[in-house]
Amino acid sequence: TVSHKLRSVVAIAENARTEEQKKDLAEYYRSVAPSLKTARDRLKDARKELDDLGVVSTLVMRERASFERPSTYLRIRGSFLSKGDLVYANVPAVLAPLGESELPNRLGLARWLVNKENPLTARVTANRFWEQLFTSHASGIARLAGGRIHGAVFRSAERLARA
Repeated sequence: TVSHKLRSVVAIAENARTEEQKKDLAEYYRSVAPSLKTARDRLKDARKELDDLGVVSTLVMRERASFERPSTYLRIRGSFLSKGDLVYANVPAVLAPLGESELPNRLGLARWLVNKENPLTARVTANRFWEQLFTSHASGIARLAGGRIHGAVFRSAERLARA
């Protein structure tokens, strides 16, 4: 038996139906068509097997559709029950601010990170170069020198690599 909602859709000429009406009618047909029974049974069995595996599904985060500035409360001493001041999403004040046209969301943060005016990206890259240069070479030099490299020089090189 066709539901009351779908009876009115069947009465409408096929070329006059909306996309949603066509979708609802096709979905109903797929649920009752005898020719699709084996496919429905296989799908039902596959879903049951998946449920039996106990695979946990993951919630996916999405950006908020609103243009409100994201905010949260600081938690006093880390306690979830103790709300502190309301704070808004932003980048650290000691660094270059977000661009005027950027929203304080993940995309805005990504654009801020690779912005030419942001010194953070270049600094991190330079630190990684220093780390590769000094940790691998200082260790190699110490090995080649048979451990005779001066300890203070070696420690200084390592410190520079971590800075």
